[in-house]
Amino acid sequence: ELGLQSANFETLKRINRAHGVSEFVDAVLRAKARGLKVCAHAILGLPGEGREDFLETAKLFAALKVEGVKVHPIYVMRHTGLARLYEAGAFRPLELEEYAGAAAEFLEYLPPTTVVHRLTAEASPPALLAPEWCTYEKKLSVINAIELKLLERGSRQGALYERAVGNAYELVYEPR
Repeated sequence: ELGLQSANFETLKRINRAHGVSEFVDAVLRAKARGLKVCAHAILGLPGEGREDFLETAKLFAALKVEGVKVHPIYVMRHTGLARLYEAGAFRPLELEEYAGAAAEFLEYLPPTTVVHRLTAEASPPALLAPEWCTYEKKLSVINAIELKLLERGSRQGALYERAVGNAYELVYEPR
């Protein structure tokens, strides 16, 4: 399991990840070269990110043909730096409808063969500040909301994969 969280290097710096996108790609390629299957992690709704950032992350996962993904929304825990931003009005987590739409679109860009291990996250209500729907009790409603978005679009996982990725896989694995 490799946690990229975002394909946006500026975001990775902002959230204090000790790596960039190139280190993630290198780790994926090294793991695959040794016959290991890779499950990549993404967080949707990180501070400063929007739809295009989410989709770039999905496209990167698709181009690398990671075997699995874990996707979930950002949530705010009490007594954290993100909590301070939230309480100051400088950060707003995604609403359930926004997240469901973003997650559905994220799935459209992944290969249909990619195993989706996670589509949401949950935190303990006493420690969770926001959003209120990121609890164990609401987990099924989040998954249902994502499925509904796909149904409304007449879509499915992998629907935009070929158009989005094209020959990127060959460029990554078979450099000229």
